[in-house]
Amino acid sequence: ETVDGHPALVADVDAAMQGVSIDRFFTSIHSDDLPRVKEQLDAAVATGKPFDSDHRVRRDDGHLAWVAARGQVRRDDAGRLTHLSGISFDIDARKGAEVRLSALVRLHDRLREPGDPADLAYSSAQILGEVFGVSRAGYGTIDSDAETITIERDWNAPGVPSIAGVLRFRDYGSYIDDLKRGDTVVVDDAFVDPRTIATADALAGISAQSFVNMPITEQADFVAIIFVNVAGPRQWTPDEIAFLRDVGERTRDAVERRRAEADLAALNARLEAEVEERTVALMLAEDSLRQAQKMEAVGQLTGGIAHDFNNLLTGITGAIEMMQVRIAQGRIGDLERYANAAQGAAKRAAALT
Repeated sequence: ETVDGHPALVADVDAAMQGVSIDRFFTSIHSDDLPRVKEQLDAAVATGKPFDSDHRVRRDDGHLAWVAARGQVRRDDAGRLTHLSGISFDIDARKGAEVRLSALVRLHDRLREPGDPADLAYSSAQILGEVFGVSRAGYGTIDSDAETITIERDWNAPGVPSIAGVLRFRDYGSYIDDLKRGDTVVVDDAFVDPRTIATADALAGISAQSFVNMPITEQADFVAIIFVNVAGPRQWTPDEIAFLRDVGERTRDAVERRRAEADLAALNARLEAEVEERTVALMLAEDSLRQAQKMEAVGQLTGGIAHDFNNLLTGITGAIEMMQVRIAQGRIGDLERYANAAQGAAKRAAALT
């Protein structure tokens, strides 16, 4: 049947009596939504009001789908609860579009928050993981020549180990050839896809039996990928691939912008350090110059003093020599004149000192 144009599954009283238990109803509901659905059902039982719930279920192909469940609790004549009759119909297209749009808004806000490039990439991976309900999501930079991916930080569902670090693509299949051509690699089941049959066990070992690797190019160069992994098989829809591409492009722009900002900040810091170093060197050179100028002034001063002092000494020694000459000649009458001259020169020397 259909409800409002949507395919529907009807569980009526007869079906309930045939053994469709509430536990079976709960089995396929996504674990994140299950507590809320149980609360809604408890409220319907307690109040008698209609049961009304939008939640995610896990399909047989591993894909998460949104359904709208509408029902009414039924009781017997004695008021005892007997069953819940109702209907569930597929609202995945509409709800999925709403969820992806809301996720893009959250992503936009997160990519504007402070943090290093690894933080931004993790925010994108977390949003992908929550929207798709996958085992792992992440962003990695590529060394195309070495055929390796470097993952700084990945998002992982509870119980799923991280694969952060450097990984070699050839260890997990031949799809690196597709990535180098710029093709998105979509593998629904590694044990079936010809590119991964030989390495399926290795992929299953890292919870990636199904995955999408989307290359990100820059000026025709293969520089990064954004990826999602699922532990079991899963079919991927065109809407999911388009959403993954949108998130990947936004993430690449934000990560590179943040790296450029970090590089610029590092350059500014280096330039400031160099300017400070050169300023210190200049100040030391100026201090040395001032010291040299002081020494030159002192040298000029001492040189002038020595010259003047030497002149005074010449006067003193000259007067003494003349006194010796006059004594040898027996002309002692001139001694007082030379003695006065020597004494005057000595006093001027004392004053100069």
